[in-house]
Amino acid sequence: MRQAWIVALLLACSGDKDVSVTSTADTSPDDTGPAGDGWSLLGDGSALSAAVLSIWATSSGDVWMVGADDGTGPLLLSYDGTAWARIDTSSVPGDLWWIWSDGGETIFLSGEGGRVVTYSRTDGSLTEVTAANAAYKLFGLWGTSPTSVYGVGGDVNANLDGVIIHYDGTSWTEVATAPPGDTGSQRQAFKIWGSGEDNIWVVGTGALIMHHDGTGWTTDEAPPLYGSVPLTTVHGAGPGDVYAVGGLGNAATIHYDGTAWSDTSPPPLAVAPFFNGVYATTDRGVVSCGGSGSIWWHRDTEWVPDGRAQVTTRDLHACWIDETGAVWAVGGDLTTLDEGAVITDNPSVPPISF
Repeated sequence: MRQAWIVALLLACSGDKDVSVTSTADTSPDDTGPAGDGWSLLGDGSALSAAVLSIWATSSGDVWMVGADDGTGPLLLSYDGTAWARIDTSSVPGDLWWIWSDGGETIFLSGEGGRVVTYSRTDGSLTEVTAANAAYKLFGLWGTSPTSVYGVGGDVNANLDGVIIHYDGTSWTEVATAPPGDTGSQRQAFKIWGSGEDNIWVVGTGALIMHHDGTGWTTDEAPPLYGSVPLTTVHGAGPGDVYAVGGLGNAATIHYDGTAWSDTSPPPLAVAPFFNGVYATTDRGVVSCGGSGSIWWHRDTEWVPDGRAQVTTRDLHACWIDETGAVWAVGGDLTTLDEGAVITDNPSVPPISF
């Protein structure tokens, strides 16, 4: 049942389918975006035989991406500012869904089978551990250091509640599970982000919002959203400026201002496809990506579409704003997890080739 469960939840209708309070980016439907350049398609199915599911970049400009297994191992791509490379991952087969690092020696990768893979930037070694029940796909990672990393995920067979696990530098332990929804149905955890150990957010299916205050985990009530709406990603510019996005067909978005969550979803007439990824900064804007290659920006109190010509109709799964203000977004065919797509508005980046 490869990906049937996650497709049903994340895509739902497929085309129906790692502190300021507002963005300072001067972006509108008619603008070309903060970087001022058009989009470039760096790679598609001809260069990427598997979907690209997550992206992370260092402050020095190195870019890392991870994705599905195309039969030779999961995608693990790096760009050093000059050239692209694909890391040999044949020793750790299976789809990988997320990537996180604090910028140091170790890069953490999570995926199917309840596993976490670590990659050493020093010697190129890969180490795999079963961090949770093998029934879980670990969809998200976030941490404060290599000795405090959190992972979240869901049960592909819907027999278990969504899970939150923690790594203390030595071992992984389960620290919480997602509570049932209003109807008693199970809810699964998709992504995690925090501003510190005392302020961590988790989102997932059934409008799931969980919070860790440094002492324990609690469940927050989402603003008026249908209980069936999945929240796929959470990210913030600070503790008082947090965004969670998702949706079934049209995008659903909520914002936390340090006190409460509010519904900031684009109106139905805006025809915003479901959002999968979001990335928030204090000075370079707030961007979201999702269905059919769409890119949207949060300006003041509303979401507006990026005004530049699209270069892919593949669904985008994650996005990133790097230190220069350039935007990166990754995705592909999220039904079969093949034919990846990578786009950026940085004109100096060459196409992906190995």
